[in-house]
Amino acid sequence: MKVCWAESEEAGLDTAHRLWANAALPGQLAQTLPNPQDFEDAATLITREALGAAFVCGPDPDQHIQRARQYVDAGFDELYVQQVGPDQEAFFDAWSSKVLPELRD
Repeated sequence: MKVCWAESEEAGLDTAHRLWANAALPGQLAQTLPNPQDFEDAATLITREALGAAFVCGPDPDQHIQRARQYVDAGFDELYVQQVGPDQEAFFDAWSSKVLPELRD
């Protein structure tokens, strides 16, 4: 699960779109593109709004909990979360104190 913890949802979307727009490429496209330039070209087709469907962005723990809960409710017993962007410390602080406690049984 990719997230972008940031000071606002808008800032998170900007960062995620700049750094990881290819996360919203449709179908198997991300597995079939042969070189980095093809990824860059394809990523220009991804809107910030489309990326918002693939990422949880911003500082609202409830949004992060809600997305992670979808995996928990589906029966996953492990969830790998990737913070995209520079605010790693705030991500770890928020997830350890606000998000994970809400997901534990």
